[in-house]
Amino acid sequence: MQVSRYVAGVASDYVGSDNRLGAILATQHLLELGHQRIAYLGRNRLISTGRDHYEGFRTAMKKADLDVLDEWVVECPATRGDGFRETVELLQARDAPTAILCFNDSVAFGAMLGLRSIGLEPGSDCSVVGMDDVAESALWQPGLTTVSIRRDSIGQSAGKLLMARLEEPNRPFERVIITPELIVRSSTGPAQ
Repeated sequence: MQVSRYVAGVASDYVGSDNRLGAILATQHLLELGHQRIAYLGRNRLISTGRDHYEGFRTAMKKADLDVLDEWVVECPATRGDGFRETVELLQARDAPTAILCFNDSVAFGAMLGLRSIGLEPGSDCSVVGMDDVAESALWQPGLTTVSIRRDSIGQSAGKLLMARLEEPNRPFERVIITPELIVRSSTGPAQ
């Protein structure tokens, strides 16, 4: 069984969030706030969630008839430290982005710290969106706008599929895709 991430071509049960849709929801939120200069921070081509998040971002930008600028797509590990460093570098440019979509909440926390280190406030000077909705997201000041992957639903569905597999080992493989939810908090605001 595969949970949250999948390996293409491997036949097995799978349960996970619709990560592509999650990134589309996050990008559409930024677009609705008037942002057109949106960076993507934490691109990861090696895992399914990384590929799906980035594909969702590109899909939403294309639908809005906006280019994805190579210099605003940053490949880096999914850590706070990397989010911090890469955000500082991104925002030093003359034509800096007004919003940043991050691979996960850890990168987004780093991005928010990076913004503050150069005198900018998340949400008012530059919008930041994470992915996952970890518990800490609601505690940050400002609270982090993020996409809930609905871990509880993933866990329950995975448990049910595992029990069904144990009871009937030769049953056809199933894919359960959980619909994500955008959680809007104060780390996003209108484009300046």
